[in-house]
Amino acid sequence: MSFRVLLIYPPVSFQEPGAGSVSDKDPDLYFMPYGMLTPAAELRARGFEAQLLNLSTFTWEEAVRAVVARPADLTGGGHGIHRRPPDRNGGV
Repeated sequence: MSFRVLLIYPPVSFQEPGAGSVSDKDPDLYFMPYGMLTPAAELRARGFEAQLLNLSTFTWEEAVRAVVARPADLTGGGHGIHRRPPDRNGGV
């Protein structure tokens, strides 16, 4: 069995994620940031079992269940830094 690494991208807000807020409708939240994909690819290339978990749209309860369901020897996390300027035409 290989060394298991779980990389977690947490919710980007302190509000309850997944609760139907406007930010939950942002399509960017459904994609894993490049800054999380790169270390996962490097770990896999070196023989580690790397999993990615994007919790951007999970409720806190769902997030806890998802993390507990993925046992790992090492857990790491990122943080929300993707902040686009608002669309000049009134969109998000």
